[in-house]
Amino acid sequence: MIDRFFSDPVTRHRLRNGPFGLLLDDFAAFLLDSQYSKTHAQNYLRYANLLGCYLVDTGRVTTDLDEALYAGFEAWLPTSPYVHSNKGAFFALRCGFGVLLEWLRARGDVPRVPPPGDTRPTIVIDFASWMTRVRGTLPASVNQSYGPALVRFVVAHGEVVSAWTPAVIRAFVLAEVGRTSPRRAKTVCTALRMFLRFLATTGRCDTALLGAVPTLANWKKAGLPKHIPRADAERLIASCDRSDPNGRRDHAILLLLCRLGVRAGDVAGLRFEDIDWVKARISVQGKSKRRVALPLPQDVGDAILAYLDDERLTRSRERVFLSCNGPFAPLARGSVTSLVVRRAAAAGVFLPRAGAHVLRHTLATSLLADGMSLEGIGAVLRHESIETTAIYAKVDAHLLTEVARPWPVEVAR
Repeated sequence: MIDRFFSDPVTRHRLRNGPFGLLLDDFAAFLLDSQYSKTHAQNYLRYANLLGCYLVDTGRVTTDLDEALYAGFEAWLPTSPYVHSNKGAFFALRCGFGVLLEWLRARGDVPRVPPPGDTRPTIVIDFASWMTRVRGTLPASVNQSYGPALVRFVVAHGEVVSAWTPAVIRAFVLAEVGRTSPRRAKTVCTALRMFLRFLATTGRCDTALLGAVPTLANWKKAGLPKHIPRADAERLIASCDRSDPNGRRDHAILLLLCRLGVRAGDVAGLRFEDIDWVKARISVQGKSKRRVALPLPQDVGDAILAYLDDERLTRSRERVFLSCNGPFAPLARGSVTSLVVRRAAAAGVFLPRAGAHVLRHTLATSLLADGMSLEGIGAVLRHESIETTAIYAKVDAHLLTEVARPWPVEVAR
């Protein structure tokens, strides 16, 4: 199978006569079957051969392979005939190491290592489960936004809730304020407040402790929504080369973001069953696990169908949008964000804030300019409260009258 990736007989001979020998032919067959690109497969096969040389040089065998071995392998490489001189090469090396290791484990050539247990304090794990189960918060939001601060608090003050005092809680918040941004400090306060509410609800602490978390100064909705002009959004969409499969994918994603105002996570999590082609609807799950059906515009549906007309996607059974290169795994939320930033740079479109959320704000401001009411915009963006949508009124002075309260006037007697 190496012959499918290397035409040079010298390279073939070197790989087949290396420490891994004919094992690389089986690895090449796996890479071909998994639809890895030729460039990636070539790199992975070369790195696998070098890894075999490293094992021989250090007196190890294949069964010694694990993630901890990678650091030593990377440090050994400059002494080998193949010297990496750029970050891209090291990135491909790390990926290739992981792919080879997982393949060897699947074959039984390398013993599997049990996944590390959850090292978070038990009380934080219970809180995360409660937030997901009872409050409907997405696990990623709990673990990434709330988790780190709560772990720091519990590690510093222990899991004995009865030992926590208002002074301890306030001191922790002040310390967090001094080490992070105001926005992040607000998140810490929210996390602590929700944490204490969970403890009070489950009978582990007194409700009076909730008042120990201070309220930070906050001028709600003081800023303007960061967006780009409608013409720039259209230029961003038009920049995708639809003769290329990857360009068709990016075109479909950008249309979803610009026409429906969905979030990056909505795009990444989109499944085939979420699209109703007969009724021209698309179902998305936003915050708090609320699933909403949105109308599917004609151009968005056409773009998705054009993207799906690709033989590379025959293995996909659930997620709609996959990575550009084999083995074509589902896109992550961060990948959608990176895609927008990359496409904007290529199209010469300035993003006031990096990420896909700018396009959500752009849709809202465009609808506002077209005369849609704040209630209508809130329905499109799936806002639970009109107060959330009211921030867009600030881009149009005339609409400010819809949310401004009348000035109190004393009645003359």
